[in-house]
Amino acid sequence: MQKHSVLIVDDEPIVRESIRDWLKDAGYNVSTAQDGEEALKLAEKQDFSVLITDIRLPGQSGLSVLKLIKDKRPWIKSIIITAYPSEETTAEANRLGAIDYLIKPVVPDEMEKLVREALETLPDEATVTSIAKKPVKQPKTVKLKKTVAISKEDFRSFIRNLSKRMEIIGVKEKQGKYVYGPIADYKEICLNYDVTVNPPTKFFLPAREPLLKYDLLDSVKSRPIIEAPPRVLLGVHPYDIKAIELLDEVYMTTNTDPNYSNRRKNTIIIGVDCLNPSPRSFASSMGTHTTESGFDLFLTDVGKKYVVTIGSKKGSDLLNKYADVDEPEAEDIAKQKELRDKALTKFKSHLDVPRERIAKLLEESYDDPFWERQSKTCLSCGSCVMVCPTCFCFDIKEEVALNLKEGQRYRQWDGCVLADFAKVATGENFRHDKASRLRHRIYRKGKYLMEKYGMPGCVGCGRCITACLAEIASPLDAFNAIAESVAARAEAQRIMRETRSVDELYKPKPAELMRVEVLGPREKVFTFKFVDDKILGQRPGQFVNVSVPGIGEAPISV
Repeated sequence: MQKHSVLIVDDEPIVRESIRDWLKDAGYNVSTAQDGEEALKLAEKQDFSVLITDIRLPGQSGLSVLKLIKDKRPWIKSIIITAYPSEETTAEANRLGAIDYLIKPVVPDEMEKLVREALETLPDEATVTSIAKKPVKQPKTVKLKKTVAISKEDFRSFIRNLSKRMEIIGVKEKQGKYVYGPIADYKEICLNYDVTVNPPTKFFLPAREPLLKYDLLDSVKSRPIIEAPPRVLLGVHPYDIKAIELLDEVYMTTNTDPNYSNRRKNTIIIGVDCLNPSPRSFASSMGTHTTESGFDLFLTDVGKKYVVTIGSKKGSDLLNKYADVDEPEAEDIAKQKELRDKALTKFKSHLDVPRERIAKLLEESYDDPFWERQSKTCLSCGSCVMVCPTCFCFDIKEEVALNLKEGQRYRQWDGCVLADFAKVATGENFRHDKASRLRHRIYRKGKYLMEKYGMPGCVGCGRCITACLAEIASPLDAFNAIAESVAARAEAQRIMRETRSVDELYKPKPAELMRVEVLGPREKVFTFKFVDDKILGQRPGQFVNVSVPGIGEAPISV
């Protein structure tokens, strides 16, 4: 028995169990997981020498799982399997150190050979049997991930203290709606709101920002422009925090964007529970109505005080320095849970299918008539993408001064529903019609970003539904309509199969016996040819009923 162990991660039971059985027969210790979360939990408890993972998984992608596991166990060998290969995922797998990238269906001998060769480079025993964690120095007053309580009066003083040292961006009321903006007076702040008009991500990725300035005199000289003032972003709902985490993945994981990353590092995020969600929000269906990460401090209004969850060392240090906090009482924690449970019942809009199925449903619906039908009234105005917290596309422009001696390069928001977004140098447009642009946007929300980053491209905030004058931009409506369409097609196919089977179930297909070959005393090979010259389409090992009129029929292996 080998002393090394293998972890297999795949959401398809037949693939997962087949690889498990092959490797167990070869003498390896094997564990399996059906998604990324289960895999990470297993990796916390046990060392594995080899990780075999599919790329497409519910929730986090296989590449995200590999990255997280390698951060803690850099020695682990990894094998990527996928039915949807691409140059991009191949390059990312290579960057993460995968020893191979296999296309499904996987050949047992090839898989076993890869595992064996990978393990030959490791010692006989598992590299580590337990991970010794270095003690982390924590602040004496407040510990990370600890929940504390602060009175509303003390919290007001806390924010006023911070405002003397950095800019405060908070939610305030404007013409009956809510917007993010600079806070001059604490009285402006509104923490009990449903949704803001624009997302807070605009403070990390402005609608327009200069990237560099240049001189055009004797020789071109350029200098980068990075504006990242220290600030507090106050009152961010969980779904917007999830959107910021997605942008972090895009702009800070590979090829780090200096403008975005500097703003992100200089911003304190103070989140707040969404206790009165917008009727157009479906964040509960997307799993973004709550969050355990992505913030420095997180508030729940429990009456006369806030229950505060500390999410980072920066948040902990600020409380220690500028706030007076107490241990929460049991009734505070109970009230927090009660309010969150009650808020969950207030969501009026919901997905009709589990969010994990959305990518697969879209994959089956590229040519669905829904796209053409839904896009007829689209104005191609871009309102939906301009208010979306997860949209991050931009265009680069040049602006030269009238004196022709200097200029600047800047970027500005761009969006896939705009007519010129996919236009190339020759004037051709990859998505020249409204239907293809609408479809691309919805695929980005429900499929593309999930597959690339393991995070949803839609957080269910509902802003695009409000902003769309044609009332056709809702990802929720699209997901539900496609789910209904797929179900209808499946039902139609089932009915057709049942109807056809009634007519043809007992009717044999005429064939001629061409040859009989005797193999032994009790074995013969019969060669048949259909009268209509068509092929049977069988696979090795299958059976077919051979019928002889007047004698009967019998199952014969093919």
